[in-house]
Parts: sequence; C-alpha cells; structure tokens
Amino acid sequence: MQGKPTLKALDVEQRLGELRQLTDGWFDGKEGKALPSDGLDWFAQAFAVNYSERFVLPHLYPTVDGGIRAEWTFGPNELSLEIDLVSHDAQWHELNVKTDAEHARSLDLDVAESWKWIMKRLEVLGGRAE
Repeated sequence: MQGKPTLKALDVEQRLGELRQLTDGWFDGKEGKALPSDGLDWFAQAFAVNYSERFVLPHLYPTVDGGIRAEWTFGPNELSLEIDLVSHDAQWHELNVKTDAEHARSLDLDVAESWKWIMKRLEVLGGRAE
C-alpha cells in the first residue's frame, strides 16, 4: 500500500501539470515553446528523488525556450535555477540584493552531486521549511 502523498509532491505535480498544458506561442501568441512532456516527466521524478522536504518549495515558471525556471527568495537572497528539460543541464544564480554579491554555477541535474550542492546552498542561504 502506498503512503499518503506529501504536500511537496502535490504542489510540484500540480504546477507541472499546469505547465504541461502550455502550447507553442503561450507567451505572446508567437513566442514561448511548449514544454516537452518527457522533460516534465524527468523533472518530476528527479525532483521527487533529490529535493529534500526540509526546504521551501521553489516557485516554478516556464521559460520561453521550453524550460523551467525555479525561484526562491530568502531574506535578501534571490535564487534561481534555469532548467533545460532536454539536456537536463541547469544554470544556478544567486543574488544578495543588499550587497549585490552574486554566485553562478552550471549544473548537470542527472548527477546526484548537483542536487546535493543545491540542497547545501539552500541550507546556507536560509531555505529551510518551517
């Protein structure tokens, strides 16, 4: 018997379901590629396996090139992860809006160490769930 789904799983699955409905031209009638279904399936699985429930969920947005942008805000820290749903590569960016300190990193989300690095950054920057 399977356990009750977590709020995390429901939130992410629900949002990915919404993103799955986007069609080409979603942004302005011309721009905005539909997100690939197999890429969304991959991300849902990778997120479920690698993202710790200890941390606040990101806000998920589509990108015009058919990817996903995950965003978090913790105090003065603005964090984003641009995810390519085909290559599974991602670009991490963090900005402290008080100090203008920035950090960027390229990640391969098929590698568990990349997810561990993300979890470590979230912990350092104050992303623990209450």
